Amino acid sequence: MKTEVPLLKKYIVLFVCALNSVLVFAGSPGLIWHQTYGETPYIQQVTVMVIDNYDNMFAAGFVNFGSYGNIIINRYDGVGNLMWNRLYNNIQTSAPVDMAVALFPDNMAGVTMVGYVNGSATVTHIVTYDPTGTQVGDVLVGDTASGNITYPFAVIYDGASYYYMLGQLNSVSKVFKCDNTGNILWSVPLHNNHNNQVGSIQFDNYGSIVVGVSDSASAQVIIHRYDQTTGNELPGFNTHVDSLPVNDNFIKILVDQSSNIFLAATGTDSLGRTQLVVDKFDTTGALLVSTMCNSSKGYSNTVNSFLLDNLSEVIISGPFTDDTDSRQFGAVYKVANAGGVVWYAIDSQFLVNNASAQVDLYDNVYLGTTKTPFAISPYYSDFSITQLSPDSGVAEWNRNFDNSANNTGLIMQVNNFGDVFLATTTTSDTVDEWFLARIGNAANDSTGTGIEAIINPTSDFTIFPNPFSSTTNISFTSAQDEELTLKVYDIMGRLLQQRSIQSIAGNNQLTFNAAYAPGVYLFKLEGIDGSSVQQAVVY
Repeated sequence: MKTEVPLLKKYIVLFVCALNSVLVFAGSPGLIWHQTYGETPYIQQVTVMVIDNYDNMFAAGFVNFGSYGNIIINRYDGVGNLMWNRLYNNIQTSAPVDMAVALFPDNMAGVTMVGYVNGSATVTHIVTYDPTGTQVGDVLVGDTASGNITYPFAVIYDGASYYYMLGQLNSVSKVFKCDNTGNILWSVPLHNNHNNQVGSIQFDNYGSIVVGVSDSASAQVIIHRYDQTTGNELPGFNTHVDSLPVNDNFIKILVDQSSNIFLAATGTDSLGRTQLVVDKFDTTGALLVSTMCNSSKGYSNTVNSFLLDNLSEVIISGPFTDDTDSRQFGAVYKVANAGGVVWYAIDSQFLVNNASAQVDLYDNVYLGTTKTPFAISPYYSDFSITQLSPDSGVAEWNRNFDNSANNTGLIMQVNNFGDVFLATTTTSDTVDEWFLARIGNAANDSTGTGIEAIINPTSDFTIFPNPFSSTTNISFTSAQDEELTLKVYDIMGRLLQQRSIQSIAGNNQLTFNAAYAPGVYLFKLEGIDGSSVQQAVVY
């Protein structure tokens, strides 16, 4: 049964001053942290964001310095401290801006970035940073024999040794495999009519990769399956999808635990409107079921999120256009494994510019939208996050952000506790900034000992090494001789340990032994003048 569920709003207004801007928050879940970042007065945008198992956030994007553009990568810990900021400037020219395409955390607080840089030619680099932000690897993908890859637009990584990409090799659209040293192990040309900026690539559970690309000549999507080791295309698997003429706006592939393939694509119907289709195929490429995702309110523009929950049901979201007045709204659909729309929820408040979704371990769905109020000048856009029930799509909570700026894009991630991490680019008075935040799930909010209640990070309290296994050093600066209290909490805000420290005026350092299980912990140092919190990772 298909039901339309309007998003509910609960308004509690708080004013928070952040770097000379005022944010208005509405809703019940707690804001754990937020940060802004910008290289004033240059044009910049955050393009990719991921979190690791310890709630470190890695965000990357570009900054255009006028005569050249470079990639910027930041790491924030679980309480929002900026741990390091790196400008990747392998090449500085007047060519177009460099771009970060993908980030892969190693779950030890390090990260690898795949991106392209522009010089005399556009080339792809794989750059690795350790937990301290030290660059420990920078390899050029390709060699003199095979040529260099330009403009990769889809990348997956097996977590150990190999990357699989869709991109161009010597101006030919290809799927290819490379190792950690940048050597290309195999490459396979895609068909001639492939749109080289639209496509998707995923692993399956049978040692192969699945690729979905568009064919501009036939207006179809073509699905290929290749052997991971050899690159050989599996015989008999070359599926043409023609439920709608494809308009190249969006193609995305997902693979479930049984290696069934789910395809999301946008196409143009007989009335010239963009429609969204979700198709399911078995391991031989046979079409099992096709579902059209349209609502009583309008038709699709494009798709920003395409996910599977634990039951292999599809969660898909994006901006839609109202049939009656051409106004955009945000929508998220849940499509049953056997086909058909289970429910959809819409955010039709104001003019929605963008919509994105995530799903947590308990199949709760999170819808994020950026939107512009109808009659407010100047026409700034705000953004909101809403948690939806997995069974009905009914809103459980909502938090609205009004930062009097234009927001471009909305990237979301959800951790194992249902906390939402988001990244967007805000523009206000010609100044571009990244806005990054972590929002605590309402079920995890608490008072007194909860995470939100103990966070007040400062820069004069450090833990090193970090991560550590059993022993680390704690250093801090004290304004006077005084007795301080050091408290250690787990990530749920439970107090694990407490000890008194007699400090002296000036710099202090002590050795700390921790017999903790691997995970993320919060160290809180309390004194007469306030408290400071730092995150530590035990491995």
